[in-house]
Amino acid sequence: MKKILTGIVVTLLFTTGCASQNNQTKETSTSQTEMVKVEVTLTKEGSDTVEKQVEAKKGTNLLDLMTTQFKAKADNGFITEINGWAQDEAAGKYWLFKVNGTDSQVGAKEVKLKNGDQYDFRLEAMQ
Repeated sequence: MKKILTGIVVTLLFTTGCASQNNQTKETSTSQTEMVKVEVTLTKEGSDTVEKQVEAKKGTNLLDLMTTQFKAKADNGFITEINGWAQDEAAGKYWLFKVNGTDSQVGAKEVKLKNGDQYDFRLEAMQ
């Protein structure tokens, strides 16, 4: 009888221990999702300006951030409209952007977010 009770107690302890360990593993993996914080500035023809600090999952590209946080539209990875402000090809006005003060040489789809980065979007005539 003692062997049966001992077996039951050991089984219960083992099962309880495994359940606790699984919960800790789930909590740890959830808390390990790395986030990055970036700053985005939108400027339309040098006058209207919007600044926003946003967080996103590490590895997110700039285009995904812009479509979710600023209602941006794109064509082939290049942004064509942000918050209702559309580029005007006839007037030669396009959405251009800088990453940390440097003009980007690629489309927003190619730019991976990095913590602390500053993205400055400008709707203006190309020069």
